[in-house]
Amino acid sequence: MTIFPGPSIFWITLASIAVILTLSTLIGRAWGSLFPDSLAGSARFYLAPVLGMATLTIFASLIGRVFPLGSSVFVPIFILSLVIGALALESVIFQAMRHAAVISVFGVTCGASVLAPLFVFGAFNAHNDAFTYLVHANWLQHNAFNEVISAVDVTPLNSQVSLYQREGFRMGSSFLLALAQSFSNLQWSFEVYPAVMVSAIATCCLAMGFPLATLLRPLRLDIRLATLCLPAFTLGGLVFGANFGFLPQTVGLAFGGALLFAIGPLLQWASIAPRAWSDIIKAACPAALLLAAAGFAYSELLPFLLTAAIGSGFILALRSGSWRQILGYIVLLAGGAAILLNTELIRAYVALRTQSALHP
Repeated sequence: MTIFPGPSIFWITLASIAVILTLSTLIGRAWGSLFPDSLAGSARFYLAPVLGMATLTIFASLIGRVFPLGSSVFVPIFILSLVIGALALESVIFQAMRHAAVISVFGVTCGASVLAPLFVFGAFNAHNDAFTYLVHANWLQHNAFNEVISAVDVTPLNSQVSLYQREGFRMGSSFLLALAQSFSNLQWSFEVYPAVMVSAIATCCLAMGFPLATLLRPLRLDIRLATLCLPAFTLGGLVFGANFGFLPQTVGLAFGGALLFAIGPLLQWASIAPRAWSDIIKAACPAALLLAAAGFAYSELLPFLLTAAIGSGFILALRSGSWRQILGYIVLLAGGAAILLNTELIRAYVALRTQSALHP
């Protein structure tokens, strides 16, 4: 019997949303310092949560292949180090904590479509693709992904892990789910799955404010946030994916969407005046992080994201004549993402060939 009205999973999800978005916001604010001065303030507010979640996804994807995410000492050490380092960069820690609290409330609002069934029915529908990712996260608590399941050890429960090991399908969102389960100290991934979905929706909705920052600035904070949460109440891809078990697509769209929202103002900045290469390199790092995280979470998006970035840069270079800076920025963006993805690029290529039926 709980002291709060409603099912326990509803309150567990609210708490998990607050934990995930607080960690993501605090970590992501540090990435904001790499943006140009004219964009840094907006980036620290609107992009911090998605940049922080991208950081957690990449960390989980790299560590989870070698160590169990639920029992490895690297997980608490790394996350604690990131948070301490991020807070050390803050001139006013209270402001950062207030920002994290505001984003947590924003996240709960954006998650209404996921939270409502939890409150009314005390559950969500996992009889879809969600089953696969729930199995992944539970298995990753005590096993590294590189611990291959032999054919004789395959069971109906771990068959989804074996399939993804053999075929090389994208695992980034499953690693993120397992990491969230680990630092939330929850026994079952079922309990944290809704919170990860809600956090993905919220971070993507908030990221839309970055290219709209100038238009939103005259509005009160509550009006700004209410405007940005409107997509969470539509039947778009994010909400559909969150409610029908499409974890990689939802998380991948959050990172991919944030990249597209961020790259426009960044390319515009690179085109309007001569820039030092050190500033261009710094400005490319957060975008490369988002591109890499999208690749880990949903590798099928990579060709489309790269095409959009290159196409936008080409058009802007034609209009401004700043070919050297814009092309340099695109190369740095792609190169930085490739370094972070590393061998994941091979897995992404194999998975794309398999799913597009291009293999012999």
